[in-house]
Amino acid sequence: MENVERIKKYDRILRDATGLRSYPAGVNFLRDLAPAQEVERAKGHRFCQAVMRARQGERLLLTAEEIACPAAASALGFKTLPHKLESGEMLKGFGIFQDEVMAARTVRAMPRLELGKYPGILLGPLDSFPDLPDVVLLEGPVEKLMWVALAYLNATGGRLASSTAVLQAICVDSAVLPFLQDTINLSYGRYGCREATDLEEGGGSGDGISGPPATSYHGEFNASEGKGHSSLSRESGFPNMEGRIAHS
Repeated sequence: MENVERIKKYDRILRDATGLRSYPAGVNFLRDLAPAQEVERAKGHRFCQAVMRARQGERLLLTAEEIACPAAASALGFKTLPHKLESGEMLKGFGIFQDEVMAARTVRAMPRLELGKYPGILLGPLDSFPDLPDVVLLEGPVEKLMWVALAYLNATGGRLASSTAVLQAICVDSAVLPFLQDTINLSYGRYGCREATDLEEGGGSGDGISGPPATSYHGEFNASEGKGHSSLSRESGFPNMEGRIAHS
């Protein structure tokens, strides 16, 4: 119960301090589907669409049977990659790449989960999880995510090296890569997820995506005891949330 309350508190502080328009979305990669049998199945969904619904407050289960995007299905370890995608033929045909060789090189460079290792993915708002999920996705205006990144550096120092291929910005950049590499990653989004979800382009700044891994949270839960928090904003001077939002 104590951990549940901490997660709810962290979720509230995170949203209040950054002013994000939607919930932080938790993502759990499941080795066993039994605990999630009662959760609604995300039938016919892309991964990015399931994340959108999680940010809107819904809990969903996504498996190989439901996922609608072949590229995401491969990245998440649900299915093998179709040949036309792997060869670059499809990306060239869609006009995304001019050269099949460059397209194939980009596709091969995508981080992927081991095929069949995780038969399902549980998604939902962060405060709906009894324990920390594997990854938490934040979507919002770039300026909001800038403060999150700065808070992360407030705890770690150094520099952030974000990775993207523009393709698969949510499934790979913001979920798979942070999970496998145990690090925060920032992404610009991509045309496909912008068309399929509520990821916005307007206002001159656009929306981006941040994917912090759950291991980032443990330190600040302990550090947060007995501390207050200040707003993660231009007015706060320097980001210093409870336990430092830092690793988010």
